[in-house]
Amino acid sequence: MNVAARWRIGLVVAFVALLELATRLAWIDPVSFIPPSRMAASAWDILTSGQYTIDIVQTLGSALLTVALAVVAGFAGGVLLFRLPRLRRVLDPLLLSYTRCWCSCCIRSSSSSSG
Repeated sequence: MNVAARWRIGLVVAFVALLELATRLAWIDPVSFIPPSRMAASAWDILTSGQYTIDIVQTLGSALLTVALAVVAGFAGGVLLFRLPRLRRVLDPLLLSYTRCWCSCCIRSSSSSSG
């Protein structure tokens, strides 16, 4: 682990410790923000109780299905563009305009920040 990663982890730990202290000493209204330790304990209790297991599995399954469908649709679209030159010529300006717009935004921001 490099020095920057250690600093980031240290800052996150310090921020969470400060939140814990602020909530325990009532610097932050306990009604609007509970201590992080109590949040973690409640989250652990919920996860181990199995109360939301079905919901978690359903959400992860939906996300996995979405990613799989996006990969299949993207692959099929790429094959279609490769196999059908006429379709590629029709869609090429649209695809290139997206790529050029994105690249020109990146080039502008990177060149303006360096000079």
